[in-house]
Amino acid sequence: MNRLDMLSLLESQDKKCVLCETELEMFVGRKGGFVDHCHTTGKVRGILCNRCNTVVGGLENKAIGDISKILEYIKR
Repeated sequence: MNRLDMLSLLESQDKKCVLCETELEMFVGRKGGFVDHCHTTGKVRGILCNRCNTVVGGLENKAIGDISKILEYIKR
């Protein structure tokens, strides 16, 4: 995905993270948007903020743990 594609995707998302809707810019380091993709297929899903990208990546790679267990923990 080239820079213009990234900017176009972000524009299609109203310049916000798909998940938390934080306003984003591209190419500004950790405060900017990150291209989220499936680690199995490589397919791009959208632009996320750093925090949401980290959570999604951790869940996808099972580095964070079982999502059902996490949801149970949060509900306590």
